[in-house]
Amino acid sequence: MLARAKRRRPELDLRVFEQNTGARAFYARHGFSEIASGDGSDNEERLPDLHLRWRR
Repeated sequence: MLARAKRRRPELDLRVFEQNTGARAFYARHGFSEIASGDGSDNEERLPDLHLRWRR
């Protein structure tokens, strides 16, 4: 699914929870970089999160 999305778009953005090290490692392996971080005030769970981006 991720490969298909990467073929269709020149750029992808997503958010992951900071504490989710498995997701962070997965997206890093697939070329995503951290571009911003949040304190959790703008998500329902109120947990710190990271904004990740991949560019072709």
